[in-house]
Amino acid sequence: KTLVVGNRQLASRLTREELEALRRSPVRTECVRSTGEVSPYGVPFYALDGPEDDPKVTLFYIPEHQEFTHRIVSDDLETQAAYDRAVEIAGEICDEVDLQAGDLLVINNARCNH
Repeated sequence: KTLVVGNRQLASRLTREELEALRRSPVRTECVRSTGEVSPYGVPFYALDGPEDDPKVTLFYIPEHQEFTHRIVSDDLETQAAYDRAVEIAGEICDEVDLQAGDLLVINNARCNH
């Protein structure tokens, strides 16, 4: 199933302090291998940007993998907590789309997360 949540809807559920924290400091993705080795994945990013009335929320997801897990971290503890809460809220309010063979789903990545 594909999970979809609108950026405005998600941002409206966050507190002013959480929104500020997501704009203030970047988050980064780390891969944790089964050996315990930790390595960066991609480049740090701000989880929230764009104007207040049309926010762009970026939540990063990597499906489960046999050789590693991933985590999103920030050096700013408030940003880390706000990111974790945004992911939790997204999971609670998202819509599920059950795509079948031949189905087409068009998603505007600037307006939602999937």
